[in-house]
Amino acid sequence: PLTGDGWRAGAGARWLPSSTWTVDGSYHMEYGPGGFMQSGDASARYAPTELWSVTASAQTFQSVEEFRVGNGRAVGGGLSFDLGLGEWGRLAGGMLILRNRDGGTATLSPWNQTRGWTSLRVNVGGDPGLANRRGS
Repeated sequence: PLTGDGWRAGAGARWLPSSTWTVDGSYHMEYGPGGFMQSGDASARYAPTELWSVTASAQTFQSVEEFRVGNGRAVGGGLSFDLGLGEWGRLAGGMLILRNRDGGTATLSPWNQTRGWTSLRVNVGGDPGLANRRGS
């Protein structure tokens, strides 16, 4: 029966096995009027220096609220990078692939996606918050 209440729960954890590795994971669930949502994600980041890092990630979600994924489950994974360009700025980018599974019409799903992104941050001037740290 349709009810007027719902609940949400989530949990996450971070593990730092060494000074260069970070492993994160989380799970979220929500039940409410008209449907439910559940999702999970995990990532491993390797950062040997402050100048660069590489991250591998995986995720899954199912959202029957308003039939966004239907009866299926979206699963995906990707890689990303972050590269420091010294005082000049940072370059970042990555790619993620998502696929809908077990949804009956999975081949027509809008969640079958390949996403890519890049960003370039250019520093203009100094950071006044760092003035005392630099001895200025």
